[in-house]
Amino acid sequence: MLENLLAASLEFTHWVQSWAGPYAAFFRFFTFLGKADFYILIMPALIWLYDYRLGIRMGVVLLLNGWVNDVFKLLFAAPRPYWADPAVQTYGEAETTFGIPSGHAQLPASIYGLFAVTLRRRWATVAAALLVFLIGFSRVALGLHYALDVLAGWALGLALLAVILKYEAPVIRWLGGMSRARRLALIFAFTLAAALASAALRPELRGFALPAEWAANAAAAHPEEAINPSTLEDTLTYVGALFGLALGVDWLAGRGGYDPRGKPFPMLARFVLGALGALLIWRGLGAVFPGGENLLAYALRYLRYALLGFWIAAGAPWLFMRLGLAKSA
Repeated sequence: MLENLLAASLEFTHWVQSWAGPYAAFFRFFTFLGKADFYILIMPALIWLYDYRLGIRMGVVLLLNGWVNDVFKLLFAAPRPYWADPAVQTYGEAETTFGIPSGHAQLPASIYGLFAVTLRRRWATVAAALLVFLIGFSRVALGLHYALDVLAGWALGLALLAVILKYEAPVIRWLGGMSRARRLALIFAFTLAAALASAALRPELRGFALPAEWAANAAAAHPEEAINPSTLEDTLTYVGALFGLALGVDWLAGRGGYDPRGKPFPMLARFVLGALGALLIWRGLGAVFPGGENLLAYALRYLRYALLGFWIAAGAPWLFMRLGLAKSA
């Protein structure tokens, strides 16, 4: 059944690409607004410069959605359009993971939906809906997702946001009633269980073998980047950063918290220093730590992103306060 739905979606992809080519740069811009690189810029800016709590909430929504998206990708093990049909153009974009559901549809639906719910302004709701639509549609126009992938991503993102909004307060109260050690141990255990759940859903364990046609078509479109759809790298990125974020929030709260308000120059200095530190952890350790599909590489990836999450939530704010660029809450 899934194959039939994807085949029908492929016809829609061909129709969109029949007129979308001249606007590829436009669609690539909106695709960038749904990439992890963009969120790594936005989330710290919110935390360090505007609203610490909103930025942390955005981070949690982002990371939980990322993990859930990876789980469903591994569960469905579905191709991307240009893997299945070499006639589909990607206009310089490439992806190495499975297709359904679209992360570029799911994550913006939750994240920008959170902004709309938080601001409670009609203009914010309209702007969020338009942005979510354009990011999702850009994936079809660029041949990176079927329309079915995007629809599934939107539905999953909105559903997960509704669950988070409903249970956020009671879960926070529940965790707040624990000792710090027990609270952090529980969050750490959750992230490990999430990683193990993803590992258990790898399609190879169900007898799935990556079709040679998918690999050949993907290689023909982007010979410089081989697809590796069953990797656990994305899952470990999300769960590692989630633990680091939680650890940072807890650690900073015990030291008086953080007030992001301030004057323009100190705020600019904060962002520059914070971004440099994040880049050092993200790219610097990424260049030093070994890669690969083995336990050591996965453990170091978890550690790297846990350090990044801690830096964003606590390390950088603590440094700003020590340097006199910000005050505690």
